[in-house]
Amino acid sequence: MGYKGVMRVAAVQYKAIRGDLPASLSGLIAHARQAAVDTDLLVLPEMAVTGYAFEDEGAAREVAEPPDGPTYEALA
Repeated sequence: MGYKGVMRVAAVQYKAIRGDLPASLSGLIAHARQAAVDTDLLVLPEMAVTGYAFEDEGAAREVAEPPDGPTYEALA
């Protein structure tokens, strides 16, 4: 059985501030709050807080979080 009502969807396109996770998260939250008004589902870009540019696997691991980590908590 699927959803039978109207679902309002919004998307946020956001570029992370490279090397500044707190500033990136803060900016993303501001955009998400604005987009989430009267919205049932908000879609955010993958890696919107960290960005994609990592020098190596170790650099990516330094900013990796569990699924229910600080970014999830801040956006929930």
